[in-house]
Amino acid sequence: MTEKLLFAGQALLYPDTERLREMLAHLPDGERYRALIPRPEELLREHTRLFFAPEGAPCAPWQSIYEEEPTIMGASHHSALAWYRSAGMEPVLTNEPADHIGMLLAFYAKLAAEEAGAATLARFREEHLEWAPQYLERLERQTRLPLLRTLARETREALISS
Repeated sequence: MTEKLLFAGQALLYPDTERLREMLAHLPDGERYRALIPRPEELLREHTRLFFAPEGAPCAPWQSIYEEEPTIMGASHHSALAWYRSAGMEPVLTNEPADHIGMLLAFYAKLAAEEAGAATLARFREEHLEWAPQYLERLERQTRLPLLRTLARETREALISS
């Protein structure tokens, strides 16, 4: 599960087809995703449309957008940042909200891989991934790419069943 969450997090964070292909070697069922990876320009175009479209992104990727008072770099950003820093990590980009779904999934995968303990995993999920299943369902409906549709569905199923 952790490798798939990390792969999904990477796919949602960066439209980098080459990096995704490299990550397939670490997935037990990675070969089945190879044919789903689109051409670089297709992935970039879909990332822009889904996550950053100026006319209204159908799947804005930040937890704080879905809170009672939607805002960028709000309370969930600061909470996620505190989690990362407690693990000795800093986001690469300081202008990227720390509550990006890709970062949250990758960090959750890291906690699980390091066997952080059930209580820690549950607390992180409660604070930062409660919104993820609904978000991933929306992403599955909105995306035009089979790769993102498959990752959204499988990641949602993994989060619900764990």
